[in-house]
Amino acid sequence: MKMAPVLPVRDAAFMEIVDTDTELAWSPNGRFVAAYNGGDVVYLYDCLSGHRIRSFHVYSKYAGPSVNFVLMRWSPDGTKLLLSSVTWGLVAIWGPIQLPK
Repeated sequence: MKMAPVLPVRDAAFMEIVDTDTELAWSPNGRFVAAYNGGDVVYLYDCLSGHRIRSFHVYSKYAGPSVNFVLMRWSPDGTKLLLSSVTWGLVAIWGPIQLPK
């Protein structure tokens, strides 16, 4: 990231997580971003303020899958979040998610 050209940043949350979390999924309305860093937690950020507003735990007796092998997606209506792993299959679905207005 330090070698990337300087571009305008679209939201405050991206600047908060760009150095620490790798797998990102923006909500359908673009207001929230979910971030996974390879541990056992997915964090949810408000894109306007950059504040972390919620966390979702990946419940497993094993360590969370590597960010290199995961896919995170929102449902089209923005009420559910999926974390899936190529090597593990389905890891977690959270929902219904009540997001702030």
